[in-house]
Amino acid sequence: MMIKIFLLWASLWAGSLGALMGQVRPAPAPWTIDGQAPEWGFKARPEPLGWSWALAQDDEMLYLGVRIPELQQQQQILITGLTLWLYPQGKKRQRRGITFPLGMPVEQQPADTETLEYYRAERQWCPPIPARPGLELLRFYEQPEPVWGEALNPGGLSAALGCDAEGVMIYELAIPLAALPGLEDGEGTLDLAFESGALGRPRDLRGTDAAGGTYGINSQRGGWADEAARQRQARMDRYRAFASPLRLRLRRLSLPSETK
Repeated sequence: MMIKIFLLWASLWAGSLGALMGQVRPAPAPWTIDGQAPEWGFKARPEPLGWSWALAQDDEMLYLGVRIPELQQQQQILITGLTLWLYPQGKKRQRRGITFPLGMPVEQQPADTETLEYYRAERQWCPPIPARPGLELLRFYEQPEPVWGEALNPGGLSAALGCDAEGVMIYELAIPLAALPGLEDGEGTLDLAFESGALGRPRDLRGTDAAGGTYGINSQRGGWADEAARQRQARMDRYRAFASPLRLRLRRLSLPSETK
């Protein structure tokens, strides 16, 4: 019993999109969802995000493991959250979502470049400690509203974050096949996509002088108003590189189902 996977990765920063189609390998034993990766047997791929991944299944569960090495990406995920979208049989109307980790409440997210610099410099991101416990299920089990699972195993689904000795974030997820329409017997097609949020806009990107003039590129004489303006622009450039959301352009996919 095998599921074909069409795995979509999109870059938070480069805007690139990659795709992989293949079969999920059988899991020799149920995975332990604990944020560690000894059972994965990774085959690293040059994905746009720099992530590597592993997929496996048994008669009841689909297992997904992801290694996220970049500190900046780890920060983005822990601040804004990460949602995995699943499309059983490639159908949008059957889409299910799993948000894990949940990220910080919007009002607690860094809102300007100075705050962001503090988060980058001071906060420890590995081991990853989610700002809010639990996960959010979207459109699972015929529920019209999100289902919150504080114990991280609603309906048999489980998730965990961890960190290895090299500071790489470990993301693990186990999804019951029974929760994916048309895949209950472990055969068919499944599209996957990841999505993150975006950080709030900075409150003051350029600043003003005492006379009300604006510092920045468009100053008088076409040059920089002062060194402070140059520094503000440099902070803004770093902010833009960090705060862009992960967005996927969803596409209709027509993939043949596996046959026995």
